[in-house]
Amino acid sequence: QLNLKNHFVLKNVAPASEDYRVEQIHFHWGHANDDVNGSEHLLEGRSYPLEMHIVTYSSWFSNIHEAMSNTRALAVVGVFFELSFESNPFLQPIISALGRIRDNGKHVVINENFNLKALIGEKRMRRYYRYDGSLTTPPCYESVIWSVLQEPLQLSSEQLQAFQRLHGEKSVLMKNTYRTIQSIGSRKLFRSFTSENIHDDEIKKQISSSTSYGQYLSVNMKFLFVLMNLLMLIA
Repeated sequence: QLNLKNHFVLKNVAPASEDYRVEQIHFHWGHANDDVNGSEHLLEGRSYPLEMHIVTYSSWFSNIHEAMSNTRALAVVGVFFELSFESNPFLQPIISALGRIRDNGKHVVINENFNLKALIGEKRMRRYYRYDGSLTTPPCYESVIWSVLQEPLQLSSEQLQAFQRLHGEKSVLMKNTYRTIQSIGSRKLFRSFTSENIHDDEIKKQISSSTSYGQYLSVNMKFLFVLMNLLMLIA
């Protein structure tokens, strides 16, 4: 988990007028030698070995603990990672730090600038899905506006293994740190792009056909552009 040393206020993180504050960034993965499972979302039935969550809360609240039980008070951006033969240089500041905090309770300051804007990329942020959902850890409050980017980022097998080698309580290897897939139920799923290239019929049924709303969401995702050159604290 990456905790920000300072508060950063984001504008237009959700279809609402208030600002949202970045609380932390964290990751979910599977287990050693598993390069398929780990993500908390599926894209057209496919899982990914790593998923990053950028967690924010409405500035109407003094802190995330006060906000998390209130409807739409949290906004989380989900980003998939898929394996590549080459390492991702923009992810490397985090990977380098992981080697120094393999055991539970340790923390380290990242001295290198972690550039989230460079990691994600402007074009990638234009295509995403959005829905009202819940936290993926207990007590799983139904308070989250989810935005999940369609196009995954890349990382190497060695970078993925840096996550898979981390230890939790009692020095037990941390594995399968993701929540199993839940039914979407009656939730409406929106997207910021046309569905011509979507092949999953079930997803098509759930996706809103509102072009104007999709264009509005595209503007809202520009909030990520302000997340650049941040010094992070891993805890």
